[in-house]
Amino acid sequence: MASNRLEKKDYLKTSLRAFFLQNGFNYGNYQGLGYANVMYPALRKLYKDDDDKLQEALRENIEFFNTNIHFLPFITSLHLVMLENKTPSKEIRNIKMALMGPLAGSVLSGAPLCNHRRIPGTGRPDHGTDPVLPGNEPGAVSLKDRYRYVGI
Repeated sequence: MASNRLEKKDYLKTSLRAFFLQNGFNYGNYQGLGYANVMYPALRKLYKDDDDKLQEALRENIEFFNTNIHFLPFITSLHLVMLENKTPSKEIRNIKMALMGPLAGSVLSGAPLCNHRRIPGTGRPDHGTDPVLPGNEPGAVSLKDRYRYVGI
């Protein structure tokens, strides 16, 4: 008989499903439907004996949610640990909502530091494509010129 306890593979499955968060995007609840979809296998395992509790848990997770997908595995794992420890759903919701905004914003502020491009084969930064590197005034000018050609 299988237990209702989550294992490492359940957390991994939930984390990998985070890549599909945007599949359920809509303007009513943004990523809420996708969040419930990401959590579904783990919730199914936790509430396998009680369909009413599963439906209630899915209904609670379809509400408004909007964050960056890179931090979603952290939020969902925390959510699942709290569910396993029988934390009240109101507290889980408060933590989920409190983490949603700041984690989305922290990725945006760190994106120029993490996503800069390198010249293939050299490992050196490609200054023409990354104007945020220090001392890269020509890169900013070339980026401005690119936008001018596009009409922005």
